Amino acid sequence: MLIDRSLPMLFIASVLGLIKRLGFLYRIIGVVICFVFFGSNLKDLMFTASSDVQELTMEALSKMSSSEVPRYMRITDASIFDGTYVSTEDEDGNVQYATYPVYAPSQLLGKPDVKPWELAVNVVVKDKKFDLNSMQAVMTIDGFYDGSSFTDTREILEQNGFQVSPDAILVVIDEPPSAGNAALWTGITGLLGGLLAASFIPSSLLGLKEEEEVYEEEYEEEREEIREGGSSPPAPKV
Repeated sequence: MLIDRSLPMLFIASVLGLIKRLGFLYRIIGVVICFVFFGSNLKDLMFTASSDVQELTMEALSKMSSSEVPRYMRITDASIFDGTYVSTEDEDGNVQYATYPVYAPSQLLGKPDVKPWELAVNVVVKDKKFDLNSMQAVMTIDGFYDGSSFTDTREILEQNGFQVSPDAILVVIDEPPSAGNAALWTGITGLLGGLLAASFIPSSLLGLKEEEEVYEEEYEEEREEIREGGSSPPAPKV
């Protein structure tokens, strides 16, 4: 365990000492997870500060790679087939959210009789504000891309005959996070990720001392004090 004389450094050193007890692989995984969530939370924090929403057409969104998709977006021309949605309900039968595929207008152009399962699905919407009465053939959708997988929803859509693209993305319609929550989670994930990353740095480069070094110094100080007092020194701490 790492220890230092000053109280703040003592706390940091103690935490790093605990983290170092984790296996190398676990720490690597932890760093990756923390910084993934840190990046996501940082985007939320930046959004709450600026409320910057990028407007996109379905055509443009469908051509983007996952790394190019903005965190928050407004899809201006999402085409929806009437009644094409999968709802998730709670124990009381209330709809928690609905999931439905949306299409680019160009996919429907000149195809008046086309069926939804005949078209490739590039964008799926998870609507936590679902209102069946507000559904229209062409909608403006304000949502965010969280980069998460949607295996269960994908399977349900595919079981119902929809052709979900392997590169399809999930856009979530929900209340944006509060500035306080975004700041809190940005700080927590950043701190945890930083501590995990710091656990790979040798203690000497961090200006910290190994526990054995501190014990040896304390032992020498005690020996010196006892020698001056004329008593026998205690055994070293183990």
